[in-house]
Amino acid sequence: MSLINLFYEFCLIGISTFGGGNNVIPEIRRIFLDKNNLLSEEDIIEASMLANILPGPSMIETATIIGFKVKKIPGAIVAGLAISILPLLIFILGLILISHNKNSNFILKLLYPVSIVLAISMFNLSLDMLEKNDKTWGFCLLVITTIFAYYLLHLPIPMIMLLGITYSLIKTYLKEHKKC
Repeated sequence: MSLINLFYEFCLIGISTFGGGNNVIPEIRRIFLDKNNLLSEEDIIEASMLANILPGPSMIETATIIGFKVKKIPGAIVAGLAISILPLLIFILGLILISHNKNSNFILKLLYPVSIVLAISMFNLSLDMLEKNDKTWGFCLLVITTIFAYYLLHLPIPMIMLLGITYSLIKTYLKEHKKC
């Protein structure tokens, strides 16, 4: 695989994979093991494990390690840059668009659903920090509560997060005291 192909493959992985390091592993396996037979399963597992124990963004670390295994130092540099360059450029362009048009109705309408998803995610994260149980009905209630708090009560996202953390702490405290 040439450095140009390596760059191309990691650019595609960078703009199509969400959620971090472990989420790139299936694509890396497909490209570098199944399609091109450049790496073994052990190489991929080793890269993933090493990236997860190092400090920093594991998606970039995984790409850098894989790049090194395929093309040594030049491959490591190319893969690390390729996986991060397009998402970074898209993020910067988004910031420029938003900062120049922050009072535009279009931008406000575009960002409003994103803020709801963020609020739900943060509230859910705060619940997950202190409890692990089946949340099928709980998650539905969480979505309704978060939408109500954000849209109707106009509570800011940090306040919704604080309420989620407070709820989790109280629920955990009461659960622990019932066991005693």
